[in-house]
Amino acid sequence: MYRCLTIAAVSLALTAAVYALGPHEVAVIVNRNSADSRELAHIYADLRGIPAINIIELDLPDLYRNSEHRISPDEFRELIYNPVRDELGKRRLSSHILAWAYSVDFPVAVSSDPAMSLLGITFTRGEVPEAESIRKGTWASPLFRGPDKADGPAAASASLEQFTLLLEDNMPLPSMMLGYTGARGLTLDECVRVLQLGAAADASSPRGTIYFIEGDGVRAKARNWQYKRVVDSLAEQSVAAILDNTPPSRAGGIMGIFMGAAAVQPGSYGTFTPGAIGDHLTSFAALFKEPSQSKLTSWLRAGTIASAGTIDEPYAIWTKFPHARLFDHYARGCTVLEAYFQAVRCPLQLMIVGDPLCRPWAEPPGITLVSMADDEEAPIEGQATYLASVWAGMAQNAASLLYLLDGRSLNHPGNKADFSFDSRQLHDGYHTLRAVAYANRQVRHQAFDEVGFEVRNRGRRVRILEPETESAFRTGEPIPVVVKVEADEKPVEVAIISLETVIARASEGESNRLILPAGSLGPGPVSIQAVAVFDDKMPVRSPPVDLQIEYRNEAPALNIAAEPGRDGMIRLRPSATDADGDDLSIGWLVRAPLAMSGSKEPGVSTADKTFRITAGQAETSTPVVAIASLERPDRMERLVISLSATFEHVHGPDARLGMVFDHTEDGYAYVYYDARRDAWVGGQVRDGDRKELAVRGFSMGRRENFRLDLSSRSDRTTRVRLNGRHLFDLPVPLGPGQPGLYAEKVPEAQAEILAGPASVRLIQESKADTTLTIPLEKLDTLNPQAYADDGRELTVTPYVPDDGLDQ
Repeated sequence: MYRCLTIAAVSLALTAAVYALGPHEVAVIVNRNSADSRELAHIYADLRGIPAINIIELDLPDLYRNSEHRISPDEFRELIYNPVRDELGKRRLSSHILAWAYSVDFPVAVSSDPAMSLLGITFTRGEVPEAESIRKGTWASPLFRGPDKADGPAAASASLEQFTLLLEDNMPLPSMMLGYTGARGLTLDECVRVLQLGAAADASSPRGTIYFIEGDGVRAKARNWQYKRVVDSLAEQSVAAILDNTPPSRAGGIMGIFMGAAAVQPGSYGTFTPGAIGDHLTSFAALFKEPSQSKLTSWLRAGTIASAGTIDEPYAIWTKFPHARLFDHYARGCTVLEAYFQAVRCPLQLMIVGDPLCRPWAEPPGITLVSMADDEEAPIEGQATYLASVWAGMAQNAASLLYLLDGRSLNHPGNKADFSFDSRQLHDGYHTLRAVAYANRQVRHQAFDEVGFEVRNRGRRVRILEPETESAFRTGEPIPVVVKVEADEKPVEVAIISLETVIARASEGESNRLILPAGSLGPGPVSIQAVAVFDDKMPVRSPPVDLQIEYRNEAPALNIAAEPGRDGMIRLRPSATDADGDDLSIGWLVRAPLAMSGSKEPGVSTADKTFRITAGQAETSTPVVAIASLERPDRMERLVISLSATFEHVHGPDARLGMVFDHTEDGYAYVYYDARRDAWVGGQVRDGDRKELAVRGFSMGRRENFRLDLSSRSDRTTRVRLNGRHLFDLPVPLGPGQPGLYAEKVPEAQAEILAGPASVRLIQESKADTTLTIPLEKLDTLNPQAYADDGRELTVTPYVPDDGLDQ
């Protein structure tokens, strides 16, 4: 399904031009097999104006969605670095891509010896430096600006363009991760919030305060010497900074906190200003499976837009952590990514998470790009001229310009406001022109404007008639597309592309109607274009159509009608409606009767209705497993478990609570909440061999009520949703074994498992009209519940008899 479209090269001269970090110079790297990875990347590109041509999707195996998996250096080169490098070369972007931004669902660590971070091995472009230089932090980044000691020399803050021009082929590759959703991670919504805060902070000239916390501990001492000089430099820039020995308490307007501590509580320090950064220099801030020490995600959850931590034991070696001068670079207008990489001497074990393009102290010039044609809306023929109107702030030099055609940089002198070209050198169809204005100062602040236009020198034109732009669709449903081709000859092929990838091709004789396969676009804001290719091999593109692919919607409404029979039976008919008009699947669930597996532990009670663990179970070391006894589990298509639980000291005890399925003599599959990692974990145990297959971070309070929904898919995988939200897909089927409950060191829990269809209990069910027929006396023990599923939301409604109905 996924094939690269061959597009003939634009014949205008392309060259490396002026550099500074901006949206057009960031490549966004996506795990195509993760809906969350695609959605976050789409949202970020939309927020930041990153060209679609800069988004690179990778087809990674399911194993790599588990952020706790350590990818080997060879795997990194084979699966990530080389494919992205080659694709950037194929798209002719290599000359101006200065940094990468990884979306979620990538491994964070590399199994080198000693371990490197994903960002570390990206920085070295896949090379593993000498082991001792990693271990001792002596490997020196060419981007580090100093100082190495309190009174040591330091170079001025700069943009990445200066390093690129100086280092040329020896330029490393800085990168950041847009979010982290694994163990002890953020939800996708929290990741989106971080990026939205970052975008809102741009050019805001924040008035918040930066706090540098000194201390006597080994972590604090590692960089106490850095603070005084940075505080003085920030004061010269009218940025408030405080040097103290305790963190603030319920303060307002916090722009940043640097400290050295194993445990932090960012939420108690006060309110963070958009654009804030937090850091606590400790060993395991990015070793997420380790329960001790606070994680970098605690800063992001509290309101910062970036934080950093190491993925392996770094010891108190200051070179492996951000220097306090990060805030000095930041206050001079550098982006977050530029500030971090100028402030870290040895970044090989460091993970940096957040918005790489956030720049609160930037002073970008203004820019407007306009066509000089009499009719700006008409297709272009022959010569064309565009003019960039640029204005800079007071006392600033005139800005220089860079032009990009279809995302590729053009040969332009930089001091001319107009740009002319012969459109006959381009293919007919839709193109984009972006003008980037750079303020001429040490840190080169920038802004851009972009216009789209159509070329029509050969009489060819392509348009998408349906769907209309801004149309909304849901994931999991195919999207019909109607294409109109205007040309003297018929095209040899018509296709729909998104992110430079073909996602649908027209069948023979149906070049005007195509169907986009379900799930081909991924969730979030996306754009599609139609492309017609003619005998002369020239592709003609349509203007883009922007779509919104949504996960969430209004849950279906569900009702149950009852018809009592004289034969002692009752017939139940469900009916459902959906406000969004989505297609619904309707079915029945019945209670799975639970029984103890093995000896019964104190404080555990079981019944046909619910399974309850009381406080007496909290200290036992043996996991509690309650297995259902369904008569036909091989017919099972769906499992729903309702859990109510209390977790005391969430990060301390080895508490686990969730469900097992396909439980046989050989083993079982499982999905449970793991308190040590503050995450939901899915995997399989077979013949004593435990294989963990998925990890998803989840912030749980002291008490939670939640619903796990497992549904069988046609490809023999199991989709897992938590409270209606897609959690992950497990590459194992629901299987012929029994379902059950798993609990370990849980102070208190109550659960009920429902299985569907009702035939797993050998109850009569009519598939034709979803009628359920059961004996009246079994209503209470079976607890029949209807469900309606629209592909994203699941509504479950138990049947409650009317008074007198069961008499």
